[in-house]
Amino acid sequence: MRRKFAHFLLVLAFLTLSPIPPVTASDSQQVTVMSRNIYLGADVGVAMKLLPNFPAAAQFMWDQVRATDFSKRAPKLAAELAYAKPDVVGIQEATIWYCKKDLWSGKVEVFNFLNQLTAETKKTGIGYSIARDPSSTNTR
Repeated sequence: MRRKFAHFLLVLAFLTLSPIPPVTASDSQQVTVMSRNIYLGADVGVAMKLLPNFPAAAQFMWDQVRATDFSKRAPKLAAELAYAKPDVVGIQEATIWYCKKDLWSGKVEVFNFLNQLTAETKKTGIGYSIARDPSSTNTR
């Protein structure tokens, strides 16, 4: 136990006393980052208050998603990105909305906010692509 503690102290001293070369402006490149919450399109809090009436909660969400109409918001968000020209954009609430006819039918993608926003950025001439972790099993 004592030997492990001594080894730990030695490593800690080395890390603490090792000189770290200073970084100058000429050594680094500037990367601009922008974060944007694109809003999922509906107030989940209101829908939760409608539970356990699932049909009413789902209908409220669907009506609000259609009313907030991401297809009208996406060009404005893309224009904002084109104006700011960030190198990297972090997107929150990049929602995909699916519908099913019934319990046994397959789900159908109705809205994909991230794909819509990406397509709109390409129209501005400043297109962005989606970065994915290559080791991730998540395909979305």
